[in-house]
Formats: sequence, C-alpha cells, structure tokens
Amino acid sequence: MVGFENFDQYFKLFLADILLLIVAIELSIRLIYRSSDILIQAMFFVVARKILIQTETSWELALGILALGALFASKKYLHS
Repeated sequence: MVGFENFDQYFKLFLADILLLIVAIELSIRLIYRSSDILIQAMFFVVARKILIQTETSWELALGILALGALFASKKYLHS
C-alpha cells in the first residue's frame, strides 16, 4: 500500500510534468499557427507553471500575479 507521506512531492512533480507538456503543446501550436493570441496563451501557461511549481516567497508570487495581470491586459487591448 502506498503511503501519503510523500504525496505532496509526487503531486508537485506530476503537476510540473503536466504543465510542461501543456507548454510544449502550446508552443508547437504557436509554430503551426502564427497568431499573437496563441503566444499570449502560451505565456499564461508558462507563468502559471512558474507560480505553481517554483514559487517559494511571497515576492515571487506577487510578481507572478502581476505578470498574469499584464498578460490579461495586453490580451484585452490586442483584441479590442
């Protein structure tokens, strides 16, 4: 039977792998279809992966949230 003492580490590694796969898929789509919308979506996944996996201090978390806000604002003004 598998214990749950290392569950958070395994889940973090699983989440890192899944998000890296999503980033790779988004970048391959970006190479096929040349659109600024797909580039911004890929940047969303990259920043979200950074926030979820590698954030250790509140300063990094705040900076990541500001980066996501800037991406949302740029997406809004690019499509209006």
